[in-house]
Amino acid sequence: MSFIDDINKETFVYYKGSQLLCAEGIIQWSFASFFGYCAAAAAFQLKIQFAIFTIPLVLILFLYLSKRMHYFGLSATYLIVKNQTKFWRLNAYSLSDIKEIVFEQQFKMPVAIRIITNDFESKLYPAASLWDKRWRELRDDLKNKNIEVRVECSIG
Repeated sequence: MSFIDDINKETFVYYKGSQLLCAEGIIQWSFASFFGYCAAAAAFQLKIQFAIFTIPLVLILFLYLSKRMHYFGLSATYLIVKNQTKFWRLNAYSLSDIKEIVFEQQFKMPVAIRIITNDFESKLYPAASLWDKRWRELRDDLKNKNIEVRVECSIG
């Protein structure tokens, strides 16, 4: 049985917010919509140079801003991290492989979790769309699963 099959058999509780209710999500979708419209209008008017310049700009900006749009799923044996915009990406951690989870907020960044594994590898996942209530629920549920949690930011 593969790792993906194991994950698909699990029942997850998701900690997720709406992209359209946070500043980063509003900026991301507003810029993408505006510049996408401009590129489409330019292509329709046969101003191909503008469209060729604008489309990559929209994609780069959209993908850059999507780095802050993670959400989390927790089951009895796994913690998964997904991205709301890059829906094809999945990072999964067995709870037994996690040494510690740190809730932190770096300068001018949304609140994020840093997952530190037993072999001391670390990865940071910002989640701009999560509200303080969902952060607290995630923190409490991780503690209930005997995961060491350290909170180094204000989550209410």
